Order: sequence, then structure tokens, then C-alpha cells
Amino acid sequence: MYKFILLLLVLSLDATACGDKTKEFHPFAIEETFDEEVQDNLKSFRILSPIHKGESFLSGIMAEVRNEFLVYLDIHEDYEYEGEYYYSYLTVADKYLNNVRITLYYDTTTKDRSVMSFCGNSKMYMLTELAEIAPAPPAPPSAQRNSHQE
Repeated sequence: MYKFILLLLVLSLDATACGDKTKEFHPFAIEETFDEEVQDNLKSFRILSPIHKGESFLSGIMAEVRNEFLVYLDIHEDYEYEGEYYYSYLTVADKYLNNVRITLYYDTTTKDRSVMSFCGNSKMYMLTELAEIAPAPPAPPSAQRNSHQE
């Protein structure tokens, strides 16, 4: 009897901690060009990640090339595209471009990231894969303009 109750408890915690993993989900990356002088062998990308995945919210983004580097990226709310996205920037040398792995972590149940869940809700992409995904449509100019006044 105790084993049955323990099993029910474990199953119910798993179901409430991780949320719905089947909702529509479309991160993407855009190669950026800057007016300032950037070294020829570097490429810069703006990575856009949905703010939430089901009932979980984005808690962090990691970029890595195995045995070379591992970096946690800063995230900021984006207003240039329809939908709710966070953006991050990453600049990498050409020689690493095909090996950069981006991991999106959705381990919080609130947008302000104050409550963490421990279900290992993450999704891994190659940077080149994200760059091939069509971006979301642009937000209306009024939404873009209003966002910068906040």
C-alpha cells in the first residue's frame, strides 16, 4: 500500500513540475552584421528563444563547443518579433561555427525566474540548425516603438 501511495506521489510531482512539453515551440537565430569593424573570421548571431515552453519559462541559455568553450548567455526581452521571445548574442570564430551547441533551459515556473523546477526541461540545438529556421514575423511598429519607452 505504501509503495502505491509513493508511486502516485512521484507521478503527480512529475506531472506538475514539468508542464506541457508538446506546445508549439520555435527558437531561431539570425546572423547579424554590425557597422563597427568585426574581425573577418568571426560571425555574430542573435538567438531568439520563446519565453515559455508550455507552462515552463526560459531560465537560461548555454553555448558550447565540446572541449573548447562553454558560455552562459545573457537574455533580454525582445520586441521586434511577433510572440514572446528573449534574445541573446553570440559571436564565434568560423572554425567553430558548425560545432556550436545551444542549450535552452526551461526550468522555472515564473517569468521572473524566481521559482525553479527540477525536471531537466531543456532542448539542445546546433547553432547552424537555429540559423536555418525561418524567423517569426516582425512585430507591428507600434509594439516595437512602445517597448522602448518602458
